[in-house]
Amino acid sequence: MTDGGDSFVDATADAARAMSIQVIAIAIGESILSPGLEALVDKPEDILTIKSYTALPSLLNVLAMFFCEIFRHAPELFDHHDVLSSGKPCEPSDVVFVMDETTSIKEEEYYVMKQFLVDMAYRLLEYPDNRVSYVAFHSIPFVISGLTDDRDAFLALVNNRTYNPS
Repeated sequence: MTDGGDSFVDATADAARAMSIQVIAIAIGESILSPGLEALVDKPEDILTIKSYTALPSLLNVLAMFFCEIFRHAPELFDHHDVLSSGKPCEPSDVVFVMDETTSIKEEEYYVMKQFLVDMAYRLLEYPDNRVSYVAFHSIPFVISGLTDDRDAFLALVNNRTYNPS
């Protein structure tokens, strides 16, 4: 999740793609810098663009489509507000959330992104074979949490983080 400024994570994204990891970027804001985002993903459709941070919750179900196979094949079976906790089978997924914590992110934007991360992780970890991780980036990326399926521990770690841009 980023506003598209200098991300300093191009090498990390290249390494992820080299391991056949799909990278999805969430571009947030009116003046997105496309070249930086395009360097992170394999194809332009892997960039999800929204105009404001307040629109992040609208992406929960969009992203759920990447993880729940039955949703991809029969979306009419799901009610709009909650795909993953429906009990339908999902493909096991390892999801790494990479969150922009540079100075271009305002405090209120940071907390909206953090809440999105919490909501998405909560839903993903409803399924026992999913794992999540949290990587933040300032001038370099750094791991806040490695891959885990421990929902309580992950959510506690994320919820204890505070706004501290650099």
